[in-house]
Amino acid sequence: AGAIATNYAEIGLSINGFSTNTDQIQFVTVSGNVTVSAITSTQRFSANTDWIHVVAVADTTQTAASERVKLYVNGQRITSLTGTTYPAQNTALPFFNSSSYEQRLGSIVTYGNLDGYMAEVIFVDGQALTPTSFGQFDANNNWLPKGYTGTYGTNGYYLPFNTLGTSSYAGLLASNSTYLTAPTNAAFSIGTGDFTMETWFY
Repeated sequence: AGAIATNYAEIGLSINGFSTNTDQIQFVTVSGNVTVSAITSTQRFSANTDWIHVVAVADTTQTAASERVKLYVNGQRITSLTGTTYPAQNTALPFFNSSSYEQRLGSIVTYGNLDGYMAEVIFVDGQALTPTSFGQFDANNNWLPKGYTGTYGTNGYYLPFNTLGTSSYAGLLASNSTYLTAPTNAAFSIGTGDFTMETWFY
């Protein structure tokens, strides 16, 4: 989400050297060209050949700075990070699900688009959840999806990428031309509360 290169927020796979990183997962907010928060995985995912489940969690009420923004991949918290900037306590992260900015999936203004698939997006307003709300390990320690049974909060949402509500499929997002947008709308405002966002991508 965001309008110009100096005001944006993103959760995703960094590509083409965005923010000087390549193929790392990021959870970033920049306002007025100042970084409000940023965590980036040390691990790179360029050679990945499997679906990846990403969960981003924000709870800026936490006393410990490192607990205020978190990333999980396939059920495991990413603890090896580079270039961390944690938000001040009780800071409202701008642009995420904001009523004043266009919301995008698969694209960030100026910096390019995702070239891959997304198989569901969930935004939970007002709750800082863990990956077990969305997935589980099988007997062989493989991380598998499971249906989310919780609530979405006042302005949360679920995008299942269904065909007529009868079968599921992954949404293909081509790197040069395809992404989803929602215009500015008061329904997207989440105020200063916690939130959780998750998706599967390939």
